[in-house]
Amino acid sequence: MTDNSLLQDFIVETGEHLEETERNLLRLEQQPEDAEVLNNIFRSIHTIKGSSEYLGLERISELSHKLENLLDLLRRGERRVNGAVIDLLIGTNDRFSQLVDDLAHHQQERAAIDDLVQRIEGYNRGAEPVSVEEALAETSPQVDGDAIEDEYDEELFGIFVDQLKDGLQALCDQTVELQSGQPAGAVLSQYEDRLGTLQSSANYM
Repeated sequence: MTDNSLLQDFIVETGEHLEETERNLLRLEQQPEDAEVLNNIFRSIHTIKGSSEYLGLERISELSHKLENLLDLLRRGERRVNGAVIDLLIGTNDRFSQLVDDLAHHQQERAAIDDLVQRIEGYNRGAEPVSVEEALAETSPQVDGDAIEDEYDEELFGIFVDQLKDGLQALCDQTVELQSGQPAGAVLSQYEDRLGTLQSSANYM
């Protein structure tokens, strides 16, 4: 069992690191090329990893280890910082906070980490994360304004756009699952279903 005084020290110190990381993530979102900010985030996660390993906190240790690998790839320029990566980093920081809160109230880690570990491993293996906004920007065709009819159902069009965003994000996530070693059959079936839904919606519009 972990020494209670050491655990309390870890909770306080890790909370401070997570707060600092949150501030740095906001800066990184505005300045994705800022190497100093990325290095600061890396150092905080490295410290959390070392402390959690020493205390035998398996979930925090595993998650921080995977994240440290991704941050190292980002620092070396082997992966790019984009909206999807920022979202993942923020989500992981929030999960660390949940785990620390578990320790503070229950003296054990309760929050699951498998979903984040899977996504991070996919990126580490080479899956390039793409945000919904980037996917829309890259796939949106150039349309002659004169070809657009003056009248259309604005409400239906708004629903279609929301479905398109959700569908593209799901396709991005399923691509990561494939590249992270998930069984191809089930993922491809979901992929096909999602494409069929998007096609039907587009045809209706």
